Amino acid sequence: MNDQLIADPGASSPPTPSVSSRDATNRSRLRATMRKLSPNNVSSLYLAAALLIAFSMKTPDTFLTFRTLKSTLAAQSVTSLVAIAVVIPMAAGAFDLTVGFTVGISATVATNLMTNGHSPQLAIVVALLCGLLIGALNGLVVTQLRINSFIATLGTGSIIQAIMLIIADKPVFGVDKGFQRIGYESSFGVPWIFMTMIG
Repeated sequence: MNDQLIADPGASSPPTPSVSSRDATNRSRLRATMRKLSPNNVSSLYLAAALLIAFSMKTPDTFLTFRTLKSTLAAQSVTSLVAIAVVIPMAAGAFDLTVGFTVGISATVATNLMTNGHSPQLAIVVALLCGLLIGALNGLVVTQLRINSFIATLGTGSIIQAIMLIIADKPVFGVDKGFQRIGYESSFGVPWIFMTMIG
C-alpha cells in the first residue's frame, strides 16, 4: 500500500509551458481583443465618443449637465427598445420593417382608448395585444406563405400605417395623467422610462 503512494522517480512529469509560449499566448489574446475593438466592429461607439467630446468642448455649460443627461436617457429609451425589437429578427436572418409602425399604432390605440374613458390598464393590455397580433401575422406570412420577410413586413407596414391614419383622424386630448407620468417622472434622478428599458 505504501509502495503505491511513493512516486516513481523515473516517471516523467507533465511539461510546463515555457515563458516564450506564455508570451505568445498573451500576445494572441491581446490581438484578438484589439480586433474586437477595431473600428470595423464597433465604429458606432467611436463615433458616439467623438460626438460627445465635440459637443462637450463646444457647449460645456449646457451639454455636460445632469439635466441634459436625464433628458437624453428619457428620449432615447424608446428608441433603444425599438432597436432591440429590430435586432432579434435580424439575428435570425430576417427583417421586420413593421417595428416602427407597430409602436405607432399601439400608442394610437392606447391613447384613443383612454380619451374615450377607458382605464390605462385596459389601454396598455390592448396595446400589447395589438403588437402581439401584428407579430403573429408577420410570422405567419413569412413562415407559412414563404414570402420574403423584407417584402412581407413592408406590405404589412403599409397596411398598419393606413389603419393608424384612419384611427388618428383628430388631435388626442385627455390622456390619463398617471399614464403620462411614465414619460417624464424619475426616481433618484433616473427617468422611469429608462429604468423600464433597462428592465
